[in-house]
Amino acid sequence: MKKSTWILAVGISALIILSGSFRIYQIKENSKQNQRKAAECVDGGGTVLLYEGSIFSLSSVSCEQ
Repeated sequence: MKKSTWILAVGISALIILSGSFRIYQIKENSKQNQRKAAECVDGGGTVLLYEGSIFSLSSVSCEQ
């Protein structure tokens, strides 16, 4: 295998790993934020509404009093 091809393969692999790691971080933080909002809503006597988007979007939570 040529050196330039090997470097390209390593670069693309690193990019995939970094973007996947960043997406997992986003999902975890979104989940924590949604849990916090839901707990505050329930403690305040409201109804929690969960909105889910497409496969590439994050879910969101709102509170209905």
